[in-house]
Amino acid sequence: MKERFRFLDIATADMAFEAFGKTLEQAFANAMIALEEIITDTDKIKEKIEKNIELEAENENALLFDFLSELLFIFDTEQLIFKRADIKIKKNKKLKLKAKLTGDYFGNKEVRGDVKAITYHKMKVEKKDGLWVVQVIVDT
Repeated sequence: MKERFRFLDIATADMAFEAFGKTLEQAFANAMIALEEIITDTDKIKEKIEKNIELEAENENALLFDFLSELLFIFDTEQLIFKRADIKIKKNKKLKLKAKLTGDYFGNKEVRGDVKAITYHKMKVEKKDGLWVVQVIVDT
């Protein structure tokens, strides 16, 4: 699988992307990279700091929304931006996500764009032809 994510032209004032993965976890990790790419060039992020997060949600869409929203919260409050995510998702009564995020302080890195919020508008999490695909629109 070469393509990890791509930006879409389906929102006028916002940014949209699809992220892909052989597993749901990989699609979520690639969604994280797409989100961080809106903010800055992830190739310039060093892997110096680790942060663990745990989330729980009723379904895949809610879990994706909560995961990406948590990344924005961490960026806004701690100025951390991530390059890699090792994610585990388990399903019992609810979906539980555990992630080890690796990145660095944003510091004086170049700002590409400002992401204000994640939206549910046209959000999708689905399996197509053996590949997980997530679609997200962010408010910029």
